[in-house]
Amino acid sequence: MPANDTPQILESQLASLLRQLGKRVACLEAAVPSPGQLEDATAVHLDRHCADIEHRLVLKLKETVATRDRLQDEARETHAVLSSLTTESLARVHDSHQARTQALEAQLVAEHDRRRVFESACETQWQQLHMAIELVKAQCDAFERTEHAQLRKWMDAQTTRHAQLADRYAAEIADLRTVASGRLEAVEATLADKTALLQAAHTTLEKVIAAEIQKRAAGEVELRTAYASSLEKLHEQWRLEMKTAGMPHAAAIATLQANVRAVGDVHRAQAQLEERQTERHSQLLESQQTALGAIRRDVESRLWQLEMQLKTTARDCQVVQTQVRTVEKTLALFSIGMRLGAGIYDITGPAAEVGMFGYAKAHQTTTGIHMRLRARAFVFEEASTLAFVSVDTGCITMAISREVVARLTAHPKIPQGTFSTTNVLLSATHTHCAPGGLSDFLIYSMHPPLKGFDKQNFECIVSGIVEAVARAYGNLQPGVIRVARGNCFGASVNRSVEAYNANPESERSKYEHDTDKEMVLWRLDGLDGFPIGMINWFAVHPTSMGSWFTLITGDNKGYASHVFEREQGNHHLLDRPRSFVAAFAQSNEGDVSPNICGPRHCCNEKQDLTRMLQVAEAQLSTARQLYVQAASAPPVAGAVRVVHQFVDYNAIPLSDKWHVYKECAPTTSPGCIGVSMLSGTTFDGRGISAIPEGLTWGRGDWLTLVPQAQADQKEKIVAFPTAAYGMSPSVLPLQLATIGDALAIAALPFETTTMAGRRLRATVQAILGIADVVVAGLANAYCGYMTTREEYAVQRYEGASTHFGPNQLVATQQQFEVLASALQRREAPPTCPPPTQGFATTTHWHTPVIQDAVPNGVEFGDVAVDVQGPFHPGQTVRVVFHAGHPKNNLRTQKTFLEVQAWRPDLGGVWVLTADDASPDTFYHWKRVGVRTSQVTVEWTIPVGTLPGRYRIKHHGDCKPSWAKHETMSYEGFSSAFVVEPRPTTPLLVVAPMGKEAAVSTPVATTHVSCDAPVVAKKRRPSILLDHRQLFKKATV
Repeated sequence: MPANDTPQILESQLASLLRQLGKRVACLEAAVPSPGQLEDATAVHLDRHCADIEHRLVLKLKETVATRDRLQDEARETHAVLSSLTTESLARVHDSHQARTQALEAQLVAEHDRRRVFESACETQWQQLHMAIELVKAQCDAFERTEHAQLRKWMDAQTTRHAQLADRYAAEIADLRTVASGRLEAVEATLADKTALLQAAHTTLEKVIAAEIQKRAAGEVELRTAYASSLEKLHEQWRLEMKTAGMPHAAAIATLQANVRAVGDVHRAQAQLEERQTERHSQLLESQQTALGAIRRDVESRLWQLEMQLKTTARDCQVVQTQVRTVEKTLALFSIGMRLGAGIYDITGPAAEVGMFGYAKAHQTTTGIHMRLRARAFVFEEASTLAFVSVDTGCITMAISREVVARLTAHPKIPQGTFSTTNVLLSATHTHCAPGGLSDFLIYSMHPPLKGFDKQNFECIVSGIVEAVARAYGNLQPGVIRVARGNCFGASVNRSVEAYNANPESERSKYEHDTDKEMVLWRLDGLDGFPIGMINWFAVHPTSMGSWFTLITGDNKGYASHVFEREQGNHHLLDRPRSFVAAFAQSNEGDVSPNICGPRHCCNEKQDLTRMLQVAEAQLSTARQLYVQAASAPPVAGAVRVVHQFVDYNAIPLSDKWHVYKECAPTTSPGCIGVSMLSGTTFDGRGISAIPEGLTWGRGDWLTLVPQAQADQKEKIVAFPTAAYGMSPSVLPLQLATIGDALAIAALPFETTTMAGRRLRATVQAILGIADVVVAGLANAYCGYMTTREEYAVQRYEGASTHFGPNQLVATQQQFEVLASALQRREAPPTCPPPTQGFATTTHWHTPVIQDAVPNGVEFGDVAVDVQGPFHPGQTVRVVFHAGHPKNNLRTQKTFLEVQAWRPDLGGVWVLTADDASPDTFYHWKRVGVRTSQVTVEWTIPVGTLPGRYRIKHHGDCKPSWAKHETMSYEGFSSAFVVEPRPTTPLLVVAPMGKEAAVSTPVATTHVSCDAPVVAKKRRPSILLDHRQLFKKATV
């Protein structure tokens, strides 16, 4: 194309575009309406809208007029009725009302008089009843004293009688032994004579048979020799006759035949002789065998008679020996001085809006109950008295110990002076899901989520411990202690391996594991044949449930105790004073975690519950085996001895023997917490995640405001000197108790690590020579952790929580050496004055319950969300009630919920199946508004639950009025629901092969993961179905 044609083409294209644009503009102008058209359309629309409004106004006006007419008609009718009433009729109405009012007043007065008479009669009857009760009490006391005296006399008489019986039985045994020895000697002599005669007869018979056989053999040889010689002679004669020529052949043949006949006669005679010899030989053998059989039968008969006599004599001896052992055992039991008793009581505390002790998380305040908490007390009495109490709580504070001893001293059912600070040992299980606010020191009562000292929770725990000890003392009876030991696997793991490995290799090589796997179990049995209880010590933290779990629970140790007691027949709601008590007590668990599957990383309540059950079942299994094993162990006897001292840990001087670490000053340091304590632990729950574990002091890396304390604390970076400001305890109790020369308990107020506990046990064992030494941790007070010097240098969480510096363990070993020496000398050890009460008991920010309310139209206990059945085992039943605040009534020794089963076989009654102490129930409380609350009750139906009708019952208390401050009890019920057996999955039928689609179904299998059984899923082999059939089923 020429270059000069390009502008022309562009001009033509531009002209074409301009024409198209003009046509488009003309079309748009034609489509746009004119102003007149717009005005006309607007007028039409307004007219239509106005007409519609006028129509609606007319309708409304008509309705208004109709309403006005109706009201006028009603007004006219009312006026007519009023005008018909006269003054006389109004007076009659007034008189009738007045008479009715007077009659009601008279009725009320009469009712009041009758009620006053009834109340006076009731008061009189109550006074009479009270007098009768007092009389009965006096009679009971007199009867009890009489019975006690008679029992003592009976026991003395029984002792004398059993002693006489023992002497008589011993004489009879001696006589029987003498007679039996004489009989045995006579029988043995007769048996020897018979045996000698039998041997002599047998020898003679053998000689006769041998001689006869030799004689017969010689005769047979002679016969054979004669026969051979006769044959030789006949042959020789025949040969000679054959040589004679003149002898005729007939004569030779006749002679030969005669000789043959003679030879035949000789053969027959020989055969007859052999037959006679064989017959005589057989007869001789038969007669010999007959004689031997008779002799054998006679000897066996005599031997059997002798054995029967021996068995009878042995049986008589065994009977006599059994009787003697029974008498000796009875005498030993009657002479034994050990008395044992056990008691249990509820200490659950406020189930709502109280901070929990342990994790120090601001959100962890109580919102309900998973399992109730208990105080489990055991009293040992022989020469002295010891009370050991295992308490389901986070820690035992000095305030609790002080108040418990004061109330036990003043208890009306316990003699004055029975219990004191010396012989009362309180040990916490250290669950991290229990209400806190129990310390009179700020560090353990004011950190999140705690709001200071909680008087309601303190009163609940103290009164529960006192009641448990009082019940144990009231249940004292003669009994025995038996001990068993065994390893418990699958329940613990060391959470600070780096610190543990810092201990010397020579020391670590003595032990197979980095945690104490051994469980020590004491079995307590009464002499009446009934079990009293069981205590076992095993080191593991009850931290299976994480910091996000806000329901009260005893964790793995509380679950194990509950199940073991239920297996022994202790149903806690029955509240029997004498019940079997099982304590899974705490030991040196400082660095021991229950999270055997690894650190906890997220909020997973279901996983935590599963892990808690695994650890609890591992402890349960070991305890069951040891409890059975202990039944055959020898009983432990001996006097109870206890020593106790208070020690000021701020400055314990060390002797040359215990000043092992020369780089440290020969003393302990005032209490301080380290920076790594704020970081928490990786396994059981982090604190401030920005702070790592293992921070140690370096002069050029850190600054300090307390140079002296920092120098004494060595590797620990001091975060705050708590003891210097009275925020943590410094004067702490140490206690050592022994039973005879076999058992010892070393009680201390720290969480002791594995290796520190081993060293402490070795110190006590070396002085007392007792193999069974138990370390009872978190006892009588609480002040952090205690590690070895080597673990302290690593400064993980446990080392940073060791308040009194690197020498804390050796100082404690030195003090227990003092206690053990004083125990051996039967002297009281030196002690410092007991600590004074801290100021935190008056500091709190707890708000009481002012008033409870419910929405309009409902009552307390009404169901907000009902159950939706039916259910199968393994499923969870859930119901929501309108409720009051749980703080109104802690329902101690009672329950907030009941799962009831309908029992037509018992006459149609509802029977208790589970309560709020059962591990398969969950009691959730939440605040809906300012004054309103709701309670959610959950029941996870256990496998094996019987099919039938069930319902859930809720117990509660409320404050309906803020002015009266009175509480009112209420109940609520869910609808009845049905529990059905779980349906079985039908088998799939294999379809004909075609174009196929693979269908896989899961099947449950059991395997072991993290030392405990869990349910996993594997795939079955594919079942092939025709895809067209699958499509048809899906569409249908």
